[in-house]
Amino acid sequence: MIWSSNSTVSLRSNNPVMVVQLLDTGNLVVRDQNSTNPNLIWESFDYPGNTLLPGMKFGNDFETGLQRSLTSWKSPDDPSIGLYTYKVDTNGYPQHTRWRGQTLLSRLGPWNGLGFSGFPKDIPNSLYSVEFAFNQKEIYNKYERISSVFQRIVLTWDGIILILHWIERTKEWIVYGDGAVDSCSQFAVCGPYGRCRINMRPPCSCMDGFKPKNIKEWGASDWSSGCEHKTPLNFVTGDGFQRISGVKLPDTRTSCGYISPEYAVHGRYSIKSDVFSFGVLVLEIINGKKNRDFNHEGCSDNLLGHAWKLYIEGKSTKLMMLLSVMYNLEPASLGYK
Repeated sequence: MIWSSNSTVSLRSNNPVMVVQLLDTGNLVVRDQNSTNPNLIWESFDYPGNTLLPGMKFGNDFETGLQRSLTSWKSPDDPSIGLYTYKVDTNGYPQHTRWRGQTLLSRLGPWNGLGFSGFPKDIPNSLYSVEFAFNQKEIYNKYERISSVFQRIVLTWDGIILILHWIERTKEWIVYGDGAVDSCSQFAVCGPYGRCRINMRPPCSCMDGFKPKNIKEWGASDWSSGCEHKTPLNFVTGDGFQRISGVKLPDTRTSCGYISPEYAVHGRYSIKSDVFSFGVLVLEIINGKKNRDFNHEGCSDNLLGHAWKLYIEGKSTKLMMLLSVMYNLEPASLGYK
């Protein structure tokens, strides 16, 4: 049998001896036995397939461009690439998202410093610990075993996220839980200005001051059209903002992205929040594109995410070059020779 990883690496010793090893963690690694460099040449943990194991990083590496995500099988007995993916979406504030092709099915909500905002607060987990990293090099989260329980997370061929535990007595994996947190896990189930409550039947209602946009559809349990204002807004007569607590933080993938991360995630507001919002406006002016409308060949990020990636790579000036391409401007007019 001949196996290839399709990866290209430089030799790390004068007399390299390539060793393939299956670690106790389940990670299949390739390393140079004669090298003093502790870094691996290749590891299967960078390519999770349909299964997430303890110790695997789940997220994006901005330096290598690697996206560690789960991809479903085509069928129960066909491991070729299927229809569903589960990944960390870095457009807007990072969050776990589940997709069927290009259709978003569900999201877990962004990380709030303690956990994912769409996940119910619970007692400390005695089975595994969770780590979330968010820096210039990478965004990822992973879990580690802190007990004797063996656990794995699987994206099934039909798009269901299952949490499996190994039972030594019966020598089999059992379903411990699934990724559907509650009846409100489905993306945008109640539509714009709708509110989904897990302890109500039916779960959807309109926010205060709003009414169903399509009464007939709501009567048929189709709430996707959402709600609309009962009366036009009038700030002169007292309309204003309403504080809402105990909800999943909003989806910021397609928003204009003017809200600073510390305000959106932690509710902390300062003069830096205005600076952030102004910076997004300047970025849009420079590029002539809205943050949410931005698209560029080979880039799945919004404008803000693309700018951040270029900054990390030390290529910020490419934003100006992009403007010249979009509007057919001469480089000299942008300060380039």
